[in-house]
Amino acid sequence: MNIVFLFLECDGTLCGILAKTKTTSDEDRVAICKVKVIDKEESKVFFKDVKLDPAGDPRKRARFSEGFVYIHVLHPVLEYYFGPNQERIINNPTRESVALLADTVLNIALRQWAKKRIDDGIVDILNMNRKDEEIDLEKDRLERKYGRQIHQTLTAKYHSEKL
Repeated sequence: MNIVFLFLECDGTLCGILAKTKTTSDEDRVAICKVKVIDKEESKVFFKDVKLDPAGDPRKRARFSEGFVYIHVLHPVLEYYFGPNQERIINNPTRESVALLADTVLNIALRQWAKKRIDDGIVDILNMNRKDEEIDLEKDRLERKYGRQIHQTLTAKYHSEKL
C-alpha cells in the first residue's frame, strides 16, 4: 500500500517537509526536505539603456553613468553622421549612423564591464599603477570575444525598430 502523508512545518525562515509512507511489506519510509526561505535579492542590472545627450561634453563621444550610456550627439564625428538635430539617427537612421551608434555604445559598455571585472577581482592585475592599461587590455579581450555578437544585436534591434 502506497499511502503518503505530507507534513509542512515552518519556523520563521526555516521550513521542513516530511513525507511518510509504508512499503508493500509494511515498512515505514520517511523523506525529509529542509527549506531555508530567504528574501530575494534585487535584480542587479549593469546596463539599462542608451540616451542621446545634446548637453553632453562634445570633446567625448559618450559617458557611462548609473547604468546608462549617454551619447554626446554634439561630438563632431557623431554630429556629422547623426545630423545637427540627430535626424539621421532618430527619424531617418542610416546604416552608417546606426553602426557608429552601436560602436560607441559597445566601446563604453565594454570598458565599464572590463573595469567592473577588475574591481570585482574576476580579472587579476599585477600592478595597480597600470590599472587603466589593464582595463583597456580586458576591454579589448572582451571585444574580441563578444564584440561582434553585441554589435550585431545592437544594430539589428535598432534597424528592426527604426528602419
